[in-house]
Amino acid sequence: MIDFLTSNKKKASDFQSFGFGVKEFSEEVIEVKSPNVLEVALYKAKDTGLNNVVVEDTALYIQGVDFYGTEIKHIYDEIKTNHEYHGYQVSWMVCLCMRKDDLYYLASGELTGKLNYPGVTTGYHFENILAVEKDGHYVPFPSLSNLEQHDLSPRYKALEKLAKAIKNNDYSELIMIDANSLKNWEGEYQVETTHKKLALSL
Repeated sequence: MIDFLTSNKKKASDFQSFGFGVKEFSEEVIEVKSPNVLEVALYKAKDTGLNNVVVEDTALYIQGVDFYGTEIKHIYDEIKTNHEYHGYQVSWMVCLCMRKDDLYYLASGELTGKLNYPGVTTGYHFENILAVEKDGHYVPFPSLSNLEQHDLSPRYKALEKLAKAIKNNDYSELIMIDANSLKNWEGEYQVETTHKKLALSL
């Protein structure tokens, strides 16, 4: 069985619904500082040093701000109630990465929308301030039916791609990276910046 590496109960439940096992990792994996969610997921997989496990990285790209979308978990506390971001265009991206022998396999999903304040009381993490287009207008993501959320969720889109590839033993629709050619990361790593005041790029 291929396991998903996480200590997050919500994510663990999502992966288990697709037939993956769940494994907790005792060591902290510090994520690389890159604007590219695929690159962050790739190096997270590399830095675990494990085979046949899946890691995930989530990004929320917000148009007109000066931080990387891949740093969302560090700055979420600052944006969750900051109405200055109301109406900003966003792209929610999820990338899964799995090392299998000498190759890394990456599957991703994406959803576009807008930040919407005040946030609703339901939804996981930034979902409660995310609005998506439905029938010509924007509605809070958590207000959608479970089926609609499932169909739109970038995590589910990526999971479906990866699960299908594993089931059919056909990885041609995924991004594949030669593990032996992947160089060590020489750039910065992400640091905690909770409550950091963000400058808007006008």
